Amino acid sequence: MTAGPLPRASASSLGIDEGGVLSLLDAAEARGVRMRSLLVVRHGFAGVELVWPPDLPDQLVHTHSLTKSVVAMVAGRMARDGLLSEDDRVLDLLPGTYRSTPDPTGRLGRLRVGHLLSMTSGHLSEPPKQGVDDEVAAFLETPMEAEPGERFFYTSAGVNALSAILEHVGGASLRDLLSSYVLEPIGICDFELETCASGRGKGSGGLSLTTEGMCRLGQLLLQGGRWEGRQVVPEAWARRMGSVEVETPLMAAPAAWTGLRQGYGLLTWGCPDAGARVLYGLNGQFVIVLDEFDAVVVTTAAEPAAGRVLDLVAEFVVPAISPDGQSRTSSAGSSAELATRAASLPSTWPLSGKTEPLCRTGLWKDVNGMVLELPDNRESMLPEGFLRHLYTTRAAEAARRGIARLELAWDGANATISYEESGVGGTFSPATSGMPSRHSLRTPWGSFDVLAQALWEDERTLALCLRPAGSEYWQTVLVRPFGEGPQVAFSGGPSPAGATKVRTYPCEVA
Repeated sequence: MTAGPLPRASASSLGIDEGGVLSLLDAAEARGVRMRSLLVVRHGFAGVELVWPPDLPDQLVHTHSLTKSVVAMVAGRMARDGLLSEDDRVLDLLPGTYRSTPDPTGRLGRLRVGHLLSMTSGHLSEPPKQGVDDEVAAFLETPMEAEPGERFFYTSAGVNALSAILEHVGGASLRDLLSSYVLEPIGICDFELETCASGRGKGSGGLSLTTEGMCRLGQLLLQGGRWEGRQVVPEAWARRMGSVEVETPLMAAPAAWTGLRQGYGLLTWGCPDAGARVLYGLNGQFVIVLDEFDAVVVTTAAEPAAGRVLDLVAEFVVPAISPDGQSRTSSAGSSAELATRAASLPSTWPLSGKTEPLCRTGLWKDVNGMVLELPDNRESMLPEGFLRHLYTTRAAEAARRGIARLELAWDGANATISYEESGVGGTFSPATSGMPSRHSLRTPWGSFDVLAQALWEDERTLALCLRPAGSEYWQTVLVRPFGEGPQVAFSGGPSPAGATKVRTYPCEVA
């Protein structure tokens, strides 16, 4: 595999039964699993590639905690180069400002790098992300309720502390370290990395990659850390990633793995009894390494019950792969049907199929120039779920005042939405038919590229939907401007079944 696109081959030539993939499509639709993409690679060739609109094959996807596994790869390289070891004390490798952190129990002084890599730091609670100027200090100051190494507790804060160590001993930003140590050597040049409130790289979950980039990480582990003749990650380290160094159930294990041995090793999940290692990202962003099949499966989704995504892989993809690696005879009918289905997958856009396709020009004329003023609130044009993952400073949270004003405009062909959020104003032109349009959205948290669409649900309700590009989260704003009680309501997703919360505010029409 090179820096160019993944080589392609037919599924059947790679020993993948296309009928199993068709069954997955049927099951995903029947179960209401909101898939975004599926990529199945075997022997280094992509045999199955499915993308649900409005997502695109080459777009960057927020991978969430999958980032942790890449941080572990960098740590492995640094350990090989003698820059750190798993036995090093955490306080010894952090900048000196942290070494005076109060340590009444002495446990902080006994915290080692290996404990951060195994999620056994002794912390049994997670410090907040919002309103914290220094995420590393927040982690160190969180009481350690157990001795380091005694108990598994999944903590993103510990990985941010590890990332700060890597930046300190590596003398570079986490972004540059990820690029030079792992991503660039395996042909990944197109990526983004978020930062925490302190400005440090967000190693806990800030990496965005294409699905092919995600696959390359899985392929690297499949090849024992080796890439085109170069040992990118030490082989022993790569083999440990996803091994059961700490026995604990996966956070989103499929039903097929019930009763099997599962665990965690070097910031990566694994189920050796199923022959699987899992680079795990929230809401169904997965890289599943199937060592015995010489295969990698990548999924992206918007599914809070992420085990349902792994269920689809375990039930339909794994059984479709021939164990001997030989090609399979596939019927012309199933090949043609898969090609047809792949070209016409249903849109996962939240407004798809829920609104009248007509533009309702008359209604847009009626609201042209209308200004709606909202009472005090804590709403944002960004999805609530998306905001929960942003690291923010105390000043940013203190300045949060919500959405004060919405203005609707129509020029006879295009709609324009203007808004004021916590003192920051912005304007964008959402699509009023077809697929959503892309815009840069100004917010108190920075500027974000978003997909946006505004459609009239009925004669009284305008539905505005925004989704940050690459994210699975969306924000729905329902504007009801007519009558005696004008309202604006906010909701979003993805949310667990029945958990969607609608926040409704009366408004004044100026």
